[in-house]
Amino acid sequence: MPRPDLQIPLQERDGYFFDSFLLKRELELRDLYDLSEQDLDIFLAEIEVEVEDELNTRPKRLRASRFAKLARLIRSDRQCSSTPQP
Repeated sequence: MPRPDLQIPLQERDGYFFDSFLLKRELELRDLYDLSEQDLDIFLAEIEVEVEDELNTRPKRLRASRFAKLARLIRSDRQCSSTPQP
């Protein structure tokens, strides 16, 4: 069985942080893999607001976009893997 840290792409291992108000903790990109479905949905709702908020600086919106994209991919992957195959 592969080690969990080898399953996380290199670009997601570096220090991108987001301080989640709703989850009351700071998250790195790699932490998104460990969130429950409920926490992932809450995080997605929060991060989408950050992406769309034009008052945020461009770097902050770009960082939020990275988090949002990865969270959507994780959710999509979980939904595909939980769907029964014929």
